[in-house]
Amino acid sequence: MSTQKFEACRNFTCEYSNFFLARSLYESAFLPDERRDFDDLLKIAETKSVFYAEFFKQDADLLGIIFYWKFRNFAYVEHFAVAEQFRNQGFGQKIMRNFCEKIGSPVVLEVEKPENEASKRRIRFYENLGFRVSEMPYLQPAYSANKQSVPMLLMHCGEICLEKCVKTIRREVYSIA
Repeated sequence: MSTQKFEACRNFTCEYSNFFLARSLYESAFLPDERRDFDDLLKIAETKSVFYAEFFKQDADLLGIIFYWKFRNFAYVEHFAVAEQFRNQGFGQKIMRNFCEKIGSPVVLEVEKPENEASKRRIRFYENLGFRVSEMPYLQPAYSANKQSVPMLLMHCGEICLEKCVKTIRREVYSIA
């Protein structure tokens, strides 16, 4: 795989001709309660210096996206998705493995509870990359007043104090004191 990573775009104005494909992937890969409205995401990208959006492509095809927050002691992957036509071909594993190496610090992310085969596969995917499921109860806060909180699991790789990470995520990502 010759994956080319586009620049880390903080304001989504990078020269990326498939910007609308990235938006479409984001909106189709995550249920409305599991994601921000896209306009809100653009505002975050413009105002939060610790938020990054990365787009991965091969030739002219969008392979995937990672939206993440880089804090002092860890990174929080808010959203990671691989385009449907490239799933189950090893692209997601290579992208996430390269991401974890590049970040060089512990990584935390949320996954759906293992209530169906797709969510069980997703958990196994991350476990195969060295992530561990946390036993700590976790509820993803609602992204806005018109959205619901979502029961999730936290997964992490690297040695961290997950309770401190959750406090940072709630404060910085979800604006909860």
